[in-house]
Amino acid sequence: MKRFTVVIIALGIALSLFIFVGDRTADEPSSKVSTTTVFDEKQPNEMTVTVQSTAVTTSAPRSEEIKIRAKRIDVKKIVQFPELPTGCEITSLTMLLAYLGFDIDKVTLSRDFLPKMSFYTKNNVYYGADFTTTFAGDPEDPYSYGCYAPCIVTAANNYLKTQNTKLAAHDISGSELESLLTDYIDKDIPVLIWITSKNLQPSRPTSVWTTPEGKKVQWLSNEHCVVLTGYDLDKKIVHTADPMNTTEDYTSYDMDTLKQRYNELGKQCVRIG
Repeated sequence: MKRFTVVIIALGIALSLFIFVGDRTADEPSSKVSTTTVFDEKQPNEMTVTVQSTAVTTSAPRSEEIKIRAKRIDVKKIVQFPELPTGCEITSLTMLLAYLGFDIDKVTLSRDFLPKMSFYTKNNVYYGADFTTTFAGDPEDPYSYGCYAPCIVTAANNYLKTQNTKLAAHDISGSELESLLTDYIDKDIPVLIWITSKNLQPSRPTSVWTTPEGKKVQWLSNEHCVVLTGYDLDKKIVHTADPMNTTEDYTSYDMDTLKQRYNELGKQCVRIG
């Protein structure tokens, strides 16, 4: 009889624990009490209630998305001088290809794979390349001009087709600078961008000539191409591998000013993937 009374008391304690836990508010750490009812095979008329364990768990607060504040990809800088005084675009492409593991020098890439056209005069008309698709002049000539994103995409793909690779260059012009940082730089994918030279001096319309197709084109001064490699949101700067910088391994620019120049040049950019 005493043993049966003890069993009943134990059962009452277990039920009290269960009710107490169930009444706790949702804001407090949740507890779970597990109970087991065991029938004694030797004395079937008696039962024992055993409290097995009490586990206390605390719900972790929902973590907010952590935004990357600073990033820099290690792209080895290649200087365009002295071989390619006007070859910032093809030199930047050489850097991008080297980052991806391709062994090609800037001069070979320029001579063998870059579409280019020399200037000439006919019937008093000054003819030159449509620099959107063809380099105006020659990167080895200090008095030449340059080219835009579609031309560099062609040069890159001309080269990549000779390699055993599925990689290809893509013109992603029109992308906002911010999207380049999140979609590519954060994923360790450097991209080529068109900005201006001379520490981001403003561009302005300059020389005008006629393409062989009869189209009038006008060049923008200070046109420049670099490899976008990183940023720091707290310092509001953007990192680049700049082929005109003969000293530092990377060049940092004010983010707002670079964005303005990037927009002036038509938001031109190229990726390889």
